[in-house]
Amino acid sequence: MCGITGYIANDKLPLTKMVSSLQHRGPDAFGEYETVINNQHIGLGHSRLSILDLSEKGNQPFVSEDKKIHLVYNGEIYNFPELKAAYLKNENFKSETDTEVILKLYQQKG
Repeated sequence: MCGITGYIANDKLPLTKMVSSLQHRGPDAFGEYETVINNQHIGLGHSRLSILDLSEKGNQPFVSEDKKIHLVYNGEIYNFPELKAAYLKNENFKSETDTEVILKLYQQKG
């Protein structure tokens, strides 16, 4: 099972340490994203247990093509192939993950 972490704070927090503490949840890959918006430090972290799309293309945080949305996710959408076929026929995908389907559906449907 993957592990996710994140924060919104006045100061930068030790995200790498936070992600490292989740290694037992997913030893296959580790990802981080940090930014500052309106003087608030924001961090997202992910430790991956690869189940779908074992390639690096499935690593998180997932980032939208326009770089406006960053997503960490832990779970499994069992019907993601059906959702992809029904709602995202005209989209280009870089992975075979349910995470990318969630991201694109969020962009499309809100």
